[in-house]
Order: sequence, then structure tokens, then C-alpha cells
Amino acid sequence: MESDKQMPGKKKLTAEKTFPVPFPLKENQGNLTININTPSHPSTEQIINQAIQFQIKGNIVEATRYYQQLINQGCHD
Repeated sequence: MESDKQMPGKKKLTAEKTFPVPFPLKENQGNLTININTPSHPSTEQIINQAIQFQIKGNIVEATRYYQQLINQGCHD
């Protein structure tokens, strides 16, 4: 059984200290930029891949919809 005495080499934590960190909000307002690299329209390659995946799974209706989207965008490959 351990006694209440401190063992050599071990320190007992008695208190916690909190230090405020200054954060100048006024300087940072309006300078926030969020960059998410997601295109607003999928690329031709992404549409082709999606159409092929639907076709492989036997979902011809969805595959046709994607192929038609490619044709409407001027892709004739």
C-alpha cells in the first residue's frame, strides 16, 4: 500500500494556471479567405467515369443521362 507521502522523483500537481492570449479581432476582420478546390462543374473526364460506372453496374438509364450531358456540352469522343 502506498502512503500519502510523495515518492522521490514524482511531483504532485496542485494547481492549474491559465494565461490569456491576446487576439486582435479588429485587425483580422474581412481578411478571411476560404479556398476549397472543388470545381463548380465536374470535368469531362469525371462525367465519363461516372457514366461508365453506371453502365458497368447495369444502370443504363443513369449512364445515358451522363452520356447525354457530355453530348450537350459538345463532347463527341
